[in-house]
Amino acid sequence: MPARWPRPTRRRGSPPPRWALELVEGCCAELLDEQYRTARRRLLSDAAAGDPGIGLGGTSVSQRSEPLLRAIGADPRQYGRMDLGTPRYLTGPRRARILAHRDRDRDRDRYRAMAG
Repeated sequence: MPARWPRPTRRRGSPPPRWALELVEGCCAELLDEQYRTARRRLLSDAAAGDPGIGLGGTSVSQRSEPLLRAIGADPRQYGRMDLGTPRYLTGPRRARILAHRDRDRDRDRYRAMAG
């Protein structure tokens, strides 16, 4: 299915390079699912809008990810959990886990308040 790019959230930019789209499409078709593909398309679209001349050089994952993270406005010096600054890149299952965790915390806090 050809990609339909969402409207960039920052300034207008060109669509991501064809080679990047082909890598994402192939990976998601083989290993992941449609929700991952949608989230990755959004990430590539926002990166192209943030920096139309983006290049992903470097030898390590962190070196290659730095220009991508910078282009979407995320701090490239993060370690461990990654905060991309927007829920646009989350999949449905990840959103569900976040909400379940939030609800567990709320229930725990209510129980503690009643017991205290």
